[in-house]
Amino acid sequence: IISILGLLLLWQILALLINKSIILPSPQETYKELAFIVKQPEFFITIINTLKRVILGFIISFILALLLSFASIKESIYYSLKPLVTTFKVVPNMAIILLALIWLKADYAPILVGFLIIFPVLYESSLKGIKSVNKELLQMAKVYNINKLKIFKDIYLPSMKPFILMGINSALSLNLKIVIAAEVISQPVNSIGGFFQIEKSNLNTAGVFAWAVISIIIGGIFEIIISLVLKKRRNRI
Repeated sequence: IISILGLLLLWQILALLINKSIILPSPQETYKELAFIVKQPEFFITIINTLKRVILGFIISFILALLLSFASIKESIYYSLKPLVTTFKVVPNMAIILLALIWLKADYAPILVGFLIIFPVLYESSLKGIKSVNKELLQMAKVYNINKLKIFKDIYLPSMKPFILMGINSALSLNLKIVIAAEVISQPVNSIGGFFQIEKSNLNTAGVFAWAVISIIIGGIFEIIISLVLKKRRNRI
C-alpha cells in the first residue's frame, strides 16, 4: 500500500511539473477516464474478448509444452526441438506480430502471437520439472512394474508442480502483454489493444493510462490466483 501511494504521489508531482495532460495526465484525470470507460456498455465484452485470446493461446501453448517436454526426455527429440525453441525465444516480438497478421485474421492473430512467445517459457519450466524428478524413484517404479499413469501422478507430477506453477505465473502475465500489443496493431473489434489504439489516435493520453491501469489490474489478478495456489501447496507440504 505504501509503495502504491508513493508511486501515485510521484506521478502527481511529475504531472504538476510537466503540466501538460497530453504528455502526462494526472492521477485524477486518469481516474475520471477510467470511471468513464468502465461505465461503457462494451467494457465487459472488451475485457472478455481479450481474456479469451489470452487464455486460449495459453491453454494451447501449455498442453503442447507439456507434451513436448515429456517427449524431450529422449535426447534425440530434445536436441531436435532446441533450435525451434531458441528461435521462438530470440525472434523479435514485432516480427511475430506482423507475420501473424499476414497469416491470420485480426481476431485470431493475437492468439498465435501469444502462443509462439510464451511456448518457450512453459516448455522450459516443464522440462526443468521433469529433470528434477528423483531418478532412483523412477528406477524403483520400473523394477516393481508400476503403472505409467501412477508413475506420472505420484512421481512426475509432484516434482513438476512448482516449476509448472512458476512457469504459468510468468507466462500468463507475459501473454497478457503480448496479446494486447498484438491487438494494438491488428485492432480487432472490442479489444483492449484496439481501445489503446483508439485513445492514441484521439491523443487521449489519460485514456491510454486508464486502459494501462485496467491491464495492470488483470495481470495482478492472475498473479494473485497463482500465488494463492502456491501458498496452498506450501501449507499442504
